[in-house]
Amino acid sequence: MIRLALIGCESAASYAAVSSRLGRATITAVADSDAATSESARVALGAAVSSNTLEGLLAAHGDAFEAVVVDAPVDCRAQLAGRAAEAGKHVLVETPIATSTVKADGVLSAAERAGVSLMAGNLARFAPAGATVREALDSGELGEPGLLRIHRWESLGTGSWPALGQEQGSVVVRNLSAEIDLAIWLYGGLPREVYATGGRVSHGGIDQPDYVQIHLGFEGDGMSVIDYSASLPPGPGYHFLSMIGSKGAAYADDHHNVNLVYGDGGTRALGPGQGAGHILAQLQEFVDAVSEGREPATTGVAGRSAILVAEAAAESMCSGRTARLAGGQYGLD
Repeated sequence: MIRLALIGCESAASYAAVSSRLGRATITAVADSDAATSESARVALGAAVSSNTLEGLLAAHGDAFEAVVVDAPVDCRAQLAGRAAEAGKHVLVETPIATSTVKADGVLSAAERAGVSLMAGNLARFAPAGATVREALDSGELGEPGLLRIHRWESLGTGSWPALGQEQGSVVVRNLSAEIDLAIWLYGGLPREVYATGGRVSHGGIDQPDYVQIHLGFEGDGMSVIDYSASLPPGPGYHFLSMIGSKGAAYADDHHNVNLVYGDGGTRALGPGQGAGHILAQLQEFVDAVSEGREPATTGVAGRSAILVAEAAAESMCSGRTARLAGGQYGLD
């Protein structure tokens, strides 16, 4: 039985919804910087102990868990994942695992030195759309992947775009790493070329980026177009994915279930949730990998690769030039 600690408890309710179905594991500890959130998560998950910090959890209850699930804000993930690895804990950390490849390298090095498992979580791989497309590719039903299109649109209030002047690379890493990782996974390797463009909007008197479109060129002339917008009305947003292969096509679109509501209170977008099955599937893969002493399906190296491509996209967007892969690194034309 693998005992888990949840580090970052904003989504504790989603983990609580699936924890009883998790095989070979149980959540025994939680930590969150907000004491009320931490204690609420402990109760919801039936965990034995809680703390305001990972350090506090390690110091007082380090023997209560063997592995951690880091679902904290992006800025904290690399530090938390690296510290957990140094303490000899197996680590599942959400994508992006860090805000730069330099910081991601630190996490990978810490895990390698400690000899612990490191999984870069990406719920997009375990959600029905991503998993179904991958299965269709693996079975040969779609043939060779040709064109992948991914759209993720949400309201400016729900995005994590910083104000103008903050690091552009971090902007793209924060918001598009999961979609980039999904593209790399579906094509089976890094893109050869990366080109990106974007736009800005004034929100609350502050000039902020609100749109990015990334073009990825893969071996065999495969292409992916990923775009992200943060200018929709408040609501759950909109997600679209399609893959056109040499033998067929797969399509996933939540638009037909999303409704726009207009009224005196403003415009709202209403849509259904997809449940928490993808969270359970990701957790189970992590637990199984640790239990079986094997690499997880989504490795720390994969998490770093998504950041590498995101940084190349940011450089392309700022320069208006294409980034090309050579020797494992991207350089601008």
